[in-house]
Amino acid sequence: MSTTVSLESFIKELDRWKYLTLSFVPDIPDNEVQYTLVSHSSYDTVHGTTLILNLKDNNGNPVTMSYPDIFDIAVNNSSSSMAAKYYLHCRVRLLDYKLNDLNGNTHIGIGDEEEFDEHTLKKNSKMTYRIIFTN
Repeated sequence: MSTTVSLESFIKELDRWKYLTLSFVPDIPDNEVQYTLVSHSSYDTVHGTTLILNLKDNNGNPVTMSYPDIFDIAVNNSSSSMAAKYYLHCRVRLLDYKLNDLNGNTHIGIGDEEEFDEHTLKKNSKMTYRIIFTN
């Protein structure tokens, strides 16, 4: 289980940890790599929050990761003082637009109405990234 947290709580928690373990592929926590956190920044946009993480890999090389269009952040309830696991839920902007068009919320006219059904759009209009904090 997980609990939704505010961006402010997430950032405050992020500042407490030295290492982040992340996957480059959303929704699939395979091939995760541990990085040292150097700095971070975030900013709000009309589509959600964008998080920028400045990291170093195990060889000391700089790596920058960005997570755009975050609309929800959740912490795994099994997190402890040894490690914390967070989930960043991000919009897939094009599919989100298509879903809004299909539901009549907007009239942007993106794509063919037959291209995706509502179930497929709802299922795929977001992606989730997992971040594990450790010291």
